[in-house]
Amino acid sequence: MESNLPVPSTTFKGQNGLGNVDILAHKKCSILPPSIHPGTGKPYTWDGSNLGSCNIGDLPVFSDLDFTITKCFVTSKFASAIVEGKATHDSVLGLSGELVAAGANDEKIYLIIKNMLPYNYSGNSLDELQEMIDGARRKGFDQAGKLHPYDPRNDGPIPLGYLADGRNVFFDQLRHIIISESSGTLAKLGTLMNMAPIEFWLDRFPKYRAGEASGVHTYLAADTLIQCCRDAGGFDTSLVRGRDVYLDSAGKVIVNFGGDIPRDSKYVYVCHIPINIAAIENEEFDVEKLLELFQMFNWSNKSFAYLLLGWAITAVICGVLEWRPHLFLAGAKNTGKTTLVFALKAILESVAIVLDGQSTEAGIRQKVGPDSRPVMLDEFESDQDIRRMKTVIKHVRSASSAVGQIARGTPEGKALEFNASSSFLLAAINPMMVTSADRSRIVVMTLEKHENNKSTAAAISVAMEVLEGSSPQWCALAISQIANIRTSIKVLRRVFPPCDSRHALNISTLLAAAWSARHQSEITEIEAEDLLLEHMALINELALAHESDDSIDCFNALLEYRVDRDEMLGTILARLKPNNSDKDTRKMAATKIEAYGIREHEDGFLVSNTHRGLKEIYSDTVWESGGWVSALPRLPGARKESQKRFSSQNRALATWIPFGLVPDDYNANKGTF
Repeated sequence: MESNLPVPSTTFKGQNGLGNVDILAHKKCSILPPSIHPGTGKPYTWDGSNLGSCNIGDLPVFSDLDFTITKCFVTSKFASAIVEGKATHDSVLGLSGELVAAGANDEKIYLIIKNMLPYNYSGNSLDELQEMIDGARRKGFDQAGKLHPYDPRNDGPIPLGYLADGRNVFFDQLRHIIISESSGTLAKLGTLMNMAPIEFWLDRFPKYRAGEASGVHTYLAADTLIQCCRDAGGFDTSLVRGRDVYLDSAGKVIVNFGGDIPRDSKYVYVCHIPINIAAIENEEFDVEKLLELFQMFNWSNKSFAYLLLGWAITAVICGVLEWRPHLFLAGAKNTGKTTLVFALKAILESVAIVLDGQSTEAGIRQKVGPDSRPVMLDEFESDQDIRRMKTVIKHVRSASSAVGQIARGTPEGKALEFNASSSFLLAAINPMMVTSADRSRIVVMTLEKHENNKSTAAAISVAMEVLEGSSPQWCALAISQIANIRTSIKVLRRVFPPCDSRHALNISTLLAAAWSARHQSEITEIEAEDLLLEHMALINELALAHESDDSIDCFNALLEYRVDRDEMLGTILARLKPNNSDKDTRKMAATKIEAYGIREHEDGFLVSNTHRGLKEIYSDTVWESGGWVSALPRLPGARKESQKRFSSQNRALATWIPFGLVPDDYNANKGTF
């Protein structure tokens, strides 16, 4: 017996008293005639030709298909009724359907059933057999158990590929979301029904019993979907785009807020909850009125109002921007900070994600998902959890660039990749002290206390009322100016004065968006030069924030370390300065800093290279792995020192820092961003 695939040795057991059929394959043997049967004492005989007289090349091949067909008719519950010739119509109908499903052709089905009927059979089942076979084929019995081309049509899941952990990825056409499933879960009916209606699966993957459709062939459906995902190849989840405005692979603007889901050769667009940004016809947004509202507030620099207008535009279209600037709105109580936040909420209501200031980085990521929508965090310092705030700032920083792919572990140990591409606005009384990398991406806008002018307050109140319900008009305006904004950014970058590249990108993007919103046109080089000149004072002021280097950031982290609830290291170090003549105060301060590997030395202080206290200070910072050892010596006037004693049992290399770098009245709340 030969086969392309190994046919197993097995026994097919006949139903209702019919005899069994033994399949003898590789490594099996049988007694041949004229051997004596041990039970009857009589010799075995051949039923048909003597095998010894046959040419082995003329013997038929018993294939996998023959194996399946033989198993079908031998083990069928209909076989005994046909053999007995009783009530054969229903039995012939059932067996013919099973043989069609098993892959037998019409001729083979006819021969099998004809030879199963008794010699004296006088019924008409054979006359009706062809119609029975044709009916089974019309019902799709011949497709059961077979892989065939998969067509998702308009309601089935579209296979997209597979992930590195083996999960299969699909686009759900009905819910407009991405689904990932393991091979095991795909074989479950509940999983399939979660991806498409039951009618979809019954139509394409029917399962038959007794010649009738009895359910969904889940294993066949799963196998088909898995093979399609394998054919599609590995899937890059960073190519998933959620709700916002984008440029597709051909450079065309894609608005993905609902309705028909865009199709792209490169990206996959999802939109599980549509967002209504449809503006009322013939109603236009009055940009000048909004700018006037922003200008009514008492900014530390008047140009901040213009930059805020630019951010409000970029927030709507952050998905199309190559660089996304972020804002940190800072101001004490009674500066109007909350009022400004409410104004921004009003015009961005359709698209913005507004979260509490105590939100965590993980919570923000989960809330945003694959979307590129703006995120607003008011009262960002509300719980003063510095570690939480730093992780959020780090996430904000990663969202600046279009290539912001992040990997985060999940409790199941599976990595999730996505593009962080939102524009952020943080609002707080005090902007927290962060690294120069953060300052280069986040523009800090400071509000001063207002003078309680009643006429100004009344004008602000009237302007705020006008903003109610205007979000669709604002979004429509921003989307209509995408081409002008992108061109204007390039023009402003060309004429921007030499400075830090990120600073230039931040300001160029914000100014270009504000200009395009006001004038609804591209900016010329002459207009760009005039615009930069108009806001040059602020541009130069913000440029100072970019001149800070890593050593100053590292030193600030040391100074702002909170020894206890009320004191920071900077405050304690200030008490050790030579101008403090109180010996008891100096002695107490010296004792406190020694616990952190710091001690007074000459006209400054030593910072150990290895002390565990320093490891605690720089925990969860970019310098936590000993980075302070190389950063601190670059401070003005600082120097590396040979081994110094920090306790009776601790000697270490160190960095000496002059007391002149510590402000006399150091206070964390007066630190600079």
